[in-house]
Amino acid sequence: MATINEVAKLAGVSKATVSRVLNNRPVSSETHAKVMKAIRELKYQPNAQARGLSLRQVKIIGLIAPDLRGGFYGPIILGIEEVLQKNDFNLIVSRAQSKEYRLAKMLKEKKVDGLIIATPRRIGEKGILALKKDNFPVVVIDGNVGEQVSSVEVDSRQGAYQATEHLIKLGHTRIGVISSPYSFKESRDRLRGYQDALKQYGLTYDHALVREGNYSMASGEREIEQLLVLEPRPTAIVAFNDEMAIGAIHGLFKKGFSVPRDMAVIGFDDSEIAQTFYPPLTTVRQPIKEMGAVAARKMLAILSGEETAVTHVILQTSLVVRASCGAGLQ
Repeated sequence: MATINEVAKLAGVSKATVSRVLNNRPVSSETHAKVMKAIRELKYQPNAQARGLSLRQVKIIGLIAPDLRGGFYGPIILGIEEVLQKNDFNLIVSRAQSKEYRLAKMLKEKKVDGLIIATPRRIGEKGILALKKDNFPVVVIDGNVGEQVSSVEVDSRQGAYQATEHLIKLGHTRIGVISSPYSFKESRDRLRGYQDALKQYGLTYDHALVREGNYSMASGEREIEQLLVLEPRPTAIVAFNDEMAIGAIHGLFKKGFSVPRDMAVIGFDDSEIAQTFYPPLTTVRQPIKEMGAVAARKMLAILSGEETAVTHVILQTSLVVRASCGAGLQ
């Protein structure tokens, strides 16, 4: 069966142009003729569902996110909005666990064209798959619910590897971890990245060095106290988000320890607080805003019929070196 890509190639135009022709949008008569000729030659059958969605668009996308503020979801929302605005779409945002049923109802009533879900574990795979089963366009961010739903996430495993490797290269051999809950996919991925780095450099994994937090500053402060009683205690900490890293630093200060002299600390996210905190926090930068932008572009491609297959995008992290690990002192 011919694809829209093949039609575009034969006609010598972009996929977007083919989509415009299929959806009766303005193109030149010459371009329209070329596209229709390619469609006839290839016997292309457009995706009826995607085309129907495009024709009935209300130009509104729904977003469900666990939080609408802060250093993580704020940039995601901004990335989505910028892409949608450039394409004359609007965004409706709802907090998870409070109004997601209303957005789902709006979607079913065709009051929104598609739904982007941030951190899908907060809503549950069952509900997301039910929407997908009803043939509504769904894209998830910061997670993955399987092969049926398109997703955009970051390579958490590689990010934790980068952080751990950096500390090892600074001479640390006993590196503690303050993780997020083990039930979270990103937590398991980051723990694997930490273990990968230890193995790569011939260091032994010690389960006692891994403490479970809950992404809050308070949990970082609580768990650092447990790590400090170990013998020997760790000389460096990798926290699975910036807030827990900063909580750990607060806990260290209260116990009379200096950062980075007595303990190196690395976070994960590169939120705004990581840059303004003292000492400035070394952290793994997630392309947070780009996650939102990629998800929005993916949603628009689904609605236009340009993207018919489920796809999974994994964005890369980068390590931002600041003073909290003893390197990059200012």
